[in-house]
Amino acid sequence: MNKSKVSKGLGYLFSVASTFPFVVPVLLTLIILITRGKFLYDFMMPAELILFTILAALGIIVLEIIDKKAFSEYKKLVVYLSLSIINFIGANVYAYFTGLAHGDTELEGIHLFFIVIFVILWHLFAILVSIECFKLTKKLT
Repeated sequence: MNKSKVSKGLGYLFSVASTFPFVVPVLLTLIILITRGKFLYDFMMPAELILFTILAALGIIVLEIIDKKAFSEYKKLVVYLSLSIINFIGANVYAYFTGLAHGDTELEGIHLFFIVIFVILWHLFAILVSIECFKLTKKLT
């Protein structure tokens, strides 16, 4: 087996892993819908599965470095991953300092607005990370 097949295989493995934060909650929702007849979607679960996004993106970046690609090839992935992590950390810091994380403050009003914005932005950037992972994997030689 040559280097390019291994790189492509690992690239697709990392790319598929980057979709886990979105696929797993939907699958669990469908399972609950079929078994219990209730629609329950945990919109925070994708953010809880951020480790898959981080590891997948880092794996693709390492593959790009090993393949001797220029930084400009995977710069978008680095930017999207950074923005994804910043939004995740921002939501956690906001929740901690406002008392949401401790349960001292209710999730309503302006707090709800800010957390929803952070979560939506995290979803957006995590989806962009996944798309970029697949695009870069396709370019691997």
